[in-house]
Amino acid sequence: MKIPSIVLALFLSTVLIGFHPLTTSAQLIDNTHGEFFTDKPFFNEEVIRERGIKSISGTEIHYKLGDKPRETEYFRTYNFNKEGQLVQMLESVELTKEADTLVTFYDYDSIGNITAIRLFDAFGNYAYIYDYDEKGRVVNEEYRRSLSTNVNNNEDFELNEKFTVSAEKSSYVDFANGQKRIVYNSEGLPYKNIFTQFNRKGLVTEEVEKFERMPGSKITQFHYNHKSEIDSITVRSNIYGFQDRSFVFGYDRKGNLLKKEEFKNGTYVSQYQVLYDEETMLVDDVLFQYISTEFIKVIELRKYDYYEGKNNL
Repeated sequence: MKIPSIVLALFLSTVLIGFHPLTTSAQLIDNTHGEFFTDKPFFNEEVIRERGIKSISGTEIHYKLGDKPRETEYFRTYNFNKEGQLVQMLESVELTKEADTLVTFYDYDSIGNITAIRLFDAFGNYAYIYDYDEKGRVVNEEYRRSLSTNVNNNEDFELNEKFTVSAEKSSYVDFANGQKRIVYNSEGLPYKNIFTQFNRKGLVTEEVEKFERMPGSKITQFHYNHKSEIDSITVRSNIYGFQDRSFVFGYDRKGNLLKKEEFKNGTYVSQYQVLYDEETMLVDDVLFQYISTEFIKVIELRKYDYYEGKNNL
């Protein structure tokens, strides 16, 4: 059941104190690739760097229609280096019956490509390793895993090649307004092709993924508004049965992301809403709702720490 807008508005006005209409042009969230609230960094590195933001953190409030908002032990923290890059994320996740902490580290090369995403939780250590070509395209990708109750929680932990679960290599063929990516398995055999189309501005408009020995395809289409902001993403696949997912984004007149909606097979399933502080244009709260339930999760990202000599202006 979708929460009536009047109820949601009342909830916001009473719980999310400090929200005002957007008036300035700062864009703390970078939604260029539609990766808001995924496992990829989605903060604007330039804004983070210029404002000297060291960390953003907060806790969750859970709310169900007919009940009062309840504070929880769940939390989320984003840590940044002085270049504005996200280097660590800590979040409470429900891995068991109680809240556990998932810690994610991000490593970069000298030009800002992510070379590793390293994680640990209560059950082990994990790592995704990437290498790139001169155009910034992934040419090597590995997934490594070490399951153990003796988790290495050192921020510099590394998993060597003996922990490799899967490994892929890629080569590329360029053509007019597009490219073909050939993906090879750990034995060096091609098993997947990805065809990418670009528009005149160089923005990705479509990706078609096909396996060598399987029927069907996965087609991802990217749609943009007149400002070249990503307006929606549709993903249709008939590889393992038919699946249809889409994501719709909304912005204010200054380009600040306001919402993300998800649809599955035509059914509206979830939404995110982003609330900003009027003066600083920093994120105050992120709301998440499963449309079929009466549950809303409010992530209050209101604690900002700064590098010495910096502030939020």
